Amino acid sequence: MNLIGKIAIVTGGASGIGRATAVMMAEYGARVVVTDLNESGLAQTVYLITEAGGQATACVADVSQNDQVAGMVQCSTDTYGGLHILHNNAYSNVLGTACDLEEADWDRTLEVCLKALYLGCKHAIPVMHASGGGAIINTASVHSHVAFRNHIAYDAAKGGVIGLTRSVALDFGPGVRVNAVLPGAILTAAWEGF
Repeated sequence: MNLIGKIAIVTGGASGIGRATAVMMAEYGARVVVTDLNESGLAQTVYLITEAGGQATACVADVSQNDQVAGMVQCSTDTYGGLHILHNNAYSNVLGTACDLEEADWDRTLEVCLKALYLGCKHAIPVMHASGGGAIINTASVHSHVAFRNHIAYDAAKGGVIGLTRSVALDFGPGVRVNAVLPGAILTAAWEGF
């Protein structure tokens, strides 16, 4: 894969799948804007990329907030001159059922795992069109198709990612390609304690 000349944003890039994706994209030549709320994790990801000879910059942002997502995309255009790839990967999950999950935990999970993808697409697609086209990768999950006990908010959000991905692909293809990946359990820091 050749990503030389491409500009990418990876959300949730301070660890796990996001970090691995950001590092891989840089290895293939992309200039990467790594986004997360975890500043020390972001710094570590940028360090891994730049020490290997790649180009990366950190952008601290809460991807559930419209103005911060707009700022994240602006960081890409200000730093590298455009945007070609968006990996919507940020994650939040609080365990609970319909009877015991706090409403605030439901809201936060849906905001980070679904609303953030909508906001990412909203702000990235016009810049991708101006940059000659692009690709969006949405991290869904096996939870998109299979429910798990005590995961009501996450199951609902990840099911929604599939619908959002299909809709955006229909609305903006072929100029912007939109796909979802559905990983199963991956041993990352997020899985510690399960």
